[in-house]
Amino acid sequence: MARGKLGHIFASISGHIQGLTIQQGLSGTILRRTPHKCKSSSAYAQLVQFATQYTQSLWVNLLPSQQAEWKLYAQFAAKVQKHNPGHSISGQACFFQINFYRFIYGSTILLTPVFDLTKPTDLDPLLTYSGGQLVFSLGRLAVIADELLIFKLTCPLGSSINNCENKLKIMLSPTMGSNTQIQTSQYIVRFGKTPVAGLRIGWAITSHSLVNGSFLPWYKGITTI
Repeated sequence: MARGKLGHIFASISGHIQGLTIQQGLSGTILRRTPHKCKSSSAYAQLVQFATQYTQSLWVNLLPSQQAEWKLYAQFAAKVQKHNPGHSISGQACFFQINFYRFIYGSTILLTPVFDLTKPTDLDPLLTYSGGQLVFSLGRLAVIADELLIFKLTCPLGSSINNCENKLKIMLSPTMGSNTQIQTSQYIVRFGKTPVAGLRIGWAITSHSLVNGSFLPWYKGITTI
């Protein structure tokens, strides 16, 4: 930042010139760099941004009767606000919650809610590292035709971090019809790091029903692989 004193050419000056901001203050004219807004160019950030915009546009184009159905479904499914659990989320938030993940993973969009609360079978997951592979081991086989497994992982965590909620990133790994779900390649794409033994990694996984749109509660943990 620099300060200057104007001569006889200008009585006052303010505004932006070539990346600089000129302001008038009590001590004179102040010249400083204009803050530069950085835009994320990562493919992941662009995908999330587009998925958000696309899903919201789908909601806007629903008929009022369809939007009303989603409002009823949010109450039927007892979907509550994260920070205000005494209140249901809106129909729009419910529609977005379900279809954002469907779009991200390339599944069919659910335009009309299915009033059925049958949930997928429990996963009983465990994050493991074996033979150079980062893997979610499940207590059962995944059913590709009926469910979408949603994976989230963090970059390596320090020993003092016990809450990694804001560090979790979606892994775009496809659901495989087995009880092991490999995450190695997606982890490298997302974080630019090859997972090795000894790293401390946060994780979360859930199953989303492709039949009726229901979710299992998120399984979460922090594991030293």
